[in-house]
Amino acid sequence: MLETASYITSCTEDEEGNLVLEFPDGLLEMVGWQEGDTLDIQTLADSIILRRISSEDSGIGGES
Repeated sequence: MLETASYITSCTEDEEGNLVLEFPDGLLEMVGWQEGDTLDIQTLADSIILRRISSEDSGIGGES
């Protein structure tokens, strides 16, 4: 069964000018992501799709 939840977060800018989006711990646990994972971001008319493309720990790609 697919669990649904809502989260609100903000983008910040790091010292190099990169945008940083911090995810709440509960969301990371729910989708199986970890800090350092690489995400693919796609924007549609009224939504954003995030997909993990690699994990820092394993060094391999995967979807979550």
